[in-house]
Amino acid sequence: MSPGRALTNWKYGSTSRQTQHPHVELTIDIPDDLETSMQDDFCIYSVPPTLRQIYPEAYTQVISIGPIHYGKQKLQAMQIQKLRYLKEFCKRKMLKVNKSSSDHDEIKEKEIEREFSTDLLNEINVEEMRRCYADNFEFCSTEFVNMILLDSVFILELFMRHHKDSKNQKDFVLGKPWLRTDVQQDLVLLENQLPFSSLEKLYNFAKPNFVNEKDYPSLLELTVIISPISSPRIPKYRTLRKCYISLIYIGSLYSITKLHQAGLKLKPAQNKCFLEIGFEPGITCLWRAELQFPCFEVDDTTEFVVRNLMALEQCHYPYETYICNYIRLWDLLIDTAEDVDLLVEKKNLVNGLGDGATVANLVNKLCNQIAEVQSCYYPLSKDLNEYYEHCGNQTMAILRKVYFGDLWRGTGTVAAVLLLILTIIQAACSILQL
Repeated sequence: MSPGRALTNWKYGSTSRQTQHPHVELTIDIPDDLETSMQDDFCIYSVPPTLRQIYPEAYTQVISIGPIHYGKQKLQAMQIQKLRYLKEFCKRKMLKVNKSSSDHDEIKEKEIEREFSTDLLNEINVEEMRRCYADNFEFCSTEFVNMILLDSVFILELFMRHHKDSKNQKDFVLGKPWLRTDVQQDLVLLENQLPFSSLEKLYNFAKPNFVNEKDYPSLLELTVIISPISSPRIPKYRTLRKCYISLIYIGSLYSITKLHQAGLKLKPAQNKCFLEIGFEPGITCLWRAELQFPCFEVDDTTEFVVRNLMALEQCHYPYETYICNYIRLWDLLIDTAEDVDLLVEKKNLVNGLGDGATVANLVNKLCNQIAEVQSCYYPLSKDLNEYYEHCGNQTMAILRKVYFGDLWRGTGTVAAVLLLILTIIQAACSILQL
């Protein structure tokens, strides 16, 4: 029996069974350290196979960060760049030492750099890092901590260089726009993550050792600057979490074109988190209902980023799937290219893919194999369905289209109404004179 395992034996209890199998016993080998429930520390996961099969390209990469893809041959080309960045990162310490001293001993400089890299290594808590990953890895502690240091320093050096000069033509990454874009996108991958708290700890430890340390903001600010996601706005999670009380998922919803044909106004919301979508019900015959939501930008990176965010929610936040709920809402509102064109016309969507049908197809397949337990947009979907099914709203919409469909038709309608009123007044006056 292997060490660290408990041997559990069960013997058949009935006499008849023992007669049939006189020398058989069931032996099950159970590891002592086998987890019986998920740890709270888990925050980095492998993509579920069902999601990976739908679109594998969304989870591939040019660089390996962390242990999940460590050692893969196709990703080895970037390892030399990690070594370059580690060397430059440690040189930052020497720059400050040289600035405060006139003694430039090459041997001493290398010794200081070596000591600094050792200090960085000692800042990494191996067991704490391992607990952050849902998967188990067979690396020894030395290999694991060296891998984490190399990947962590690569990220920190990249962020700091991008902050100082994002178009550094001599840099091996920033100087190649295609590679810079690929690396930026790879840092969004679900499987390409390091615990942010560990990165921040390393950054805060190293920062005082750099020249002009005050020129560098917090790690969170550096992260936002280099993020491939345009115009990031921090969602108001506390507000959204309140919506989850006693809610169910959205079963069905009329498309945005049908809702618009029923009289619903579409208005882009300004300076709001992209998850905040508002609905003003309006009053039939007086003013129209209005749907307000921030503009949704769709481009070549949308599927890549959204799929990894949705995979993260499925693994780590299964009951707080804000992004999944948001994409599911768009999936229900958009059925055809006509829906996309309407949203573009009303400035609720930016189509960076060119073809409306391509956008519709993209949005409609993003939620495949996504498990939705509940949705914070259920009350909104209920209000929209009720609005469409109200006969008065559709009647008023038809009247507006028939009599006020354009400027000339509206002018003619107003003129006809005025003529009718004048005719009635004239008739009334004629009757009164009799």
